[in-house]
Amino acid sequence: MKKILAAATALLAMAAVESSQAATFELSLSDTSIQSRLAAPVVEDDHGSTEFNARLLYNDRKRLSLASAGVEFITQPLASGLGLGLGTEALAGRKKSTTANQDIYGLSVGARLYYYPAELAGWGFQAKLYYVPQITAFSDLDRLLETGARVGYAASPTLEVFVEYQNIRADFDRLGKQTIDDNLRVGFAASF
Repeated sequence: MKKILAAATALLAMAAVESSQAATFELSLSDTSIQSRLAAPVVEDDHGSTEFNARLLYNDRKRLSLASAGVEFITQPLASGLGLGLGTEALAGRKKSTTANQDIYGLSVGARLYYYPAELAGWGFQAKLYYVPQITAFSDLDRLLETGARVGYAASPTLEVFVEYQNIRADFDRLGKQTIDDNLRVGFAASF
């Protein structure tokens, strides 16, 4: 747990260094898990943006540590407040087990849907789906599916509070199919 909090602090420090760009730091918690995420735009133009992101997840109940880093290509709003992000992430982690610890290495591809209409005065929604197929799963991992949904409220232009649900299911060599994260978390996202 201390390692995860130290890594989250390091992500926050990296975000502070990137003051010339609008980086976003997120932290979300449940009773048994903590997740932090740092996202920073690499390129922004009239067609959309390209964003680099890094995430750390620790789930005490599922005995899981997971880190990911990736890139997401986000369209300009397709309609009033509607956007689409397509991306890829490299994953590394470990699922501890009494029978056999399982290492997680893989490359995922996926999509994220954003809906933040002006008519809802700060309220917005996100949904995500990321998949690690067998061909890009390594070590003890056979495949992985991550889904999630979020409802957030922008309290100010630089601060959003949210509630999110995330489910990550993995298929391992020795443990078979496992739900390695299944949590409802509350959190915040702060832009720098």
